[in-house]
Amino acid sequence: MTYVPQIDIKNKNEHKLIIQFINKYPELFTILYYRGGHGGNVLYRSICSTDSKFLWLKHFASADWEDDNNKKPLDWPRKTEGYDMYNIGDNTSIRENHATTAHTSVFTLEIMDISTFKLHVDLCIQNNKKLLIRTHDPDIHKIISKVLIIRICGSVGHITKAKIKYTMKSDKIIKPIIADNIHNMDNYNFLSYDYSSFEKEYLALCARLKAMPNISNVRAYVLLWLERLNRFNNDLP
Repeated sequence: MTYVPQIDIKNKNEHKLIIQFINKYPELFTILYYRGGHGGNVLYRSICSTDSKFLWLKHFASADWEDDNNKKPLDWPRKTEGYDMYNIGDNTSIRENHATTAHTSVFTLEIMDISTFKLHVDLCIQNNKKLLIRTHDPDIHKIISKVLIIRICGSVGHITKAKIKYTMKSDKIIKPIIADNIHNMDNYNFLSYDYSSFEKEYLALCARLKAMPNISNVRAYVLLWLERLNRFNNDLP
């Protein structure tokens, strides 16, 4: 299977070494693939709140100004409207960034450096945890075959407005891929106001992770995120 990365790799040599390590010790990792702007961090936080076997550090919360007791995966900031912002120098919509994202301070695989990777792996080994790694690489399955890859499919077109020019959302549709190590997660269901659709999608994920559902807390988080996006869409404070 030919692999030609469709995204920029910060350091190709370090990236190659990290991929080799992941393939050598697949039991330490789970991969979360999503296109930027598809609400991937909502799912990242939901997974970490569902299954305590995944490493979660306080700085992952992307809210350094908050008290330590308000830095769990599903905690919203209390002192600001939203989480820390990405690419603040290039972002033309501070409100969109604050109001409609669930940013985490976790490096994606394509920009992760060896020292950070080693630090997180060491913490996983010391504390009997697994590392949930984010990536925007749609072809990650071509170079990682033994690790569970959770692939966010569909788009966020059902919850965005065509007339709005978003800087932090994408309406591109991501298709599922059928493979033994891939769990396809449908955004249309997970990020839905319809409870039954959400429940079916979330419980299927829990079954794949072999984790006890945290359905009430995850549902509450998703609904608040949807409400925040809806208020932004309709120019409400």
